[in-house]
Amino acid sequence: MQFLDTRFGLDQPVLPQFARYANGQLALTLLCPDGEPWLTVTSAVATSLPADAIAVKDWSENEGVPQLLIQAGLIEALALTRIKASFVEVPVYRLTAAARALVTP
Repeated sequence: MQFLDTRFGLDQPVLPQFARYANGQLALTLLCPDGEPWLTVTSAVATSLPADAIAVKDWSENEGVPQLLIQAGLIEALALTRIKASFVEVPVYRLTAAARALVTP
């Protein structure tokens, strides 16, 4: 499922890649078509998350990432919650059915 990262006036083609953090939470990285990492989308948080949810970094270089993922059809439009982590609050989003199909057990 390739889509474009259009943030900051860019049109970078990216591919989602799911993995798991050591705590079992889903991790999402966007890769360039050649396999090079483009952007780490998620953050592991101390609070447990639903199995089909991700904590999305939306600050600094990740500004605008939730909207990008919504437009790409990877996450639902409304955040489930926000979790305080250090100096930020991390929004938690449920994956869409299309995104869940990309996650390997």
